[in-house]
Amino acid sequence: MTTLENFWYGNIQPFDMDIVPGSQYEKASKRKALFEDALLEVLTDEQKVLYNKLSDAQSEQSSLGEGIIQPGLFSWRKDDYRSL
Repeated sequence: MTTLENFWYGNIQPFDMDIVPGSQYEKASKRKALFEDALLEVLTDEQKVLYNKLSDAQSEQSSLGEGIIQPGLFSWRKDDYRSL
């Protein structure tokens, strides 16, 4: 099977990769985590419930879209990932 066929049949996943230390992706992920922590510190309990619902909806949307190939979906920089 070719790599594309393996991808099509689910034998490989585009996210089965390590994140390269120091990459733009790693830096962005760390910034996101810092901002999220700071936001959660200032939200009320009611606002945290809404935030968690938003986060859950985003995760659900992302998981539903995994099987859909969209323009730009795989536009990350090649140096941000390495194969396992």
